[in-house]
Amino acid sequence: MRDLCAGMGIMIPKELFYLSGVGLAPESAFQKALDFVAEKGAKAVIIDSMGLAMQGDMEKGREVLAFHSTYVNPLRRAGATPFIVDHEGKLQTGEKHKDKAPFGSAYKAWTSRSVLQFQFEEYREETKELDIRVRQTKANFGPKIDPIGVRFTFEEKKVSVGGYDLPEEELVDEESMPVRERILAALRLEGAT
Repeated sequence: MRDLCAGMGIMIPKELFYLSGVGLAPESAFQKALDFVAEKGAKAVIIDSMGLAMQGDMEKGREVLAFHSTYVNPLRRAGATPFIVDHEGKLQTGEKHKDKAPFGSAYKAWTSRSVLQFQFEEYREETKELDIRVRQTKANFGPKIDPIGVRFTFEEKKVSVGGYDLPEEELVDEESMPVRERILAALRLEGAT
C-alpha cells in the first residue's frame, strides 16, 4: 500500500487498516472485522481470499450461501461494502479466459452485485510494466463497463497505476462491446465481403 500511494503521489490514508485472520477460525476473524466496522465506521472491507476465508466446499451452493449469510451480509448490514477476492479454475484447452468464472458454485457470482475479472496480458521485464485487462462480467446496478487496460509500473518503493488502450483487434471477442463495434473492428483488421 505504501508503494501504491507513492506511485499515486498521495499520503498513506490514516484510515486504512489491515486486519489479519491468519490462525483464526472464520467465526473469530469475521467477528473481529464486524467489531472493527462498528468501532471505526469502516465503509469497505476487502476479503482476500474467499477460498481461505470460507474454509468449506466452494462447489456446494448451500455452503456458499451460508458463508454469505453468516459472514458477508452482517458486514453489509453494518454499513460496509465487502470486496471479495476470489479465484478462477485453471484454463483448460479450448477455453477462453473471458468465459471463466470463480471456482466453485455459481452462487459465488450470483451473490455478488458486481464481478470484475482480471486477466494477465503481459509483463515487460526491461520496463517493469505489468499489463492487466479488466472486464466486468456482472453488473446489477447498471450496464457493464467495456474492458479496460490497467498498467502497473514497478519502481523502487513505488508502484504507479495507469491505463492503456486495448488493441482494437483484441476487442472483437469482447461480448460487452456492441455487435456493430465488433464487426467494424473485425473489418478494420482485414477486408471482407
